[in-house]
Amino acid sequence: MGRPTLSQTMTYWRKLLAESGAIDAVIVNKWNRLARTLAKYEAFMLQMKLDGVDVVAVGSGQSNKTPAGRMANRMMAVFSEYQRDDLIETMQQGKRGLSRAGKVVPGRYAPYGFVYNADDRSYRVDPERMKAVRELFRMVGEEDRALWAVKRAFERDKVPTTKGGRYWHVSTLRDMILNDAYKPHSYQELQGLVAEGLLDSDVLDRLDPDKLY
Repeated sequence: MGRPTLSQTMTYWRKLLAESGAIDAVIVNKWNRLARTLAKYEAFMLQMKLDGVDVVAVGSGQSNKTPAGRMANRMMAVFSEYQRDDLIETMQQGKRGLSRAGKVVPGRYAPYGFVYNADDRSYRVDPERMKAVRELFRMVGEEDRALWAVKRAFERDKVPTTKGGRYWHVSTLRDMILNDAYKPHSYQELQGLVAEGLLDSDVLDRLDPDKLY
């Protein structure tokens, strides 16, 4: 099981502990660790108040029992939200910079049939697995076969899944069909990306106008 969300944690506390009167207080290290948005902070504090449960921060912050203390703690929640948003924007700027330079912004897993090369931040073709990708597109695009038929064929031929398993999910095959990583792009399309500022012109200069990318 994954780590519970704040909403799930709130529900657990409220239904099993707070409403039953099993606890009198919730203790957190810092107010800005309680929630990363002001809305979630306010929702949690309101629920605890309705259930008669105190919320106390021991690491920093002011008492939540006075108007001045509540205002200061709300400001901390606002600042935490700003820090999160600023971090996300910084990361997004870095990813956009890599994309403009023609580099791959890797996800958790490379698309099936590719291997991520960290040295030049690109995808390299895995010949064996790419055969399965071509077979998928041939069966669906040329033979007009259903994804269930592809699933059964792959499992019959023991084609390994994205994680090396045996059994394929139709949703995985559908995602592969829709994945832009397998779509060929012409030189002219890439020129359009340069015009929109989404690709650096020096990347285009290194490409062959007669090939697909």
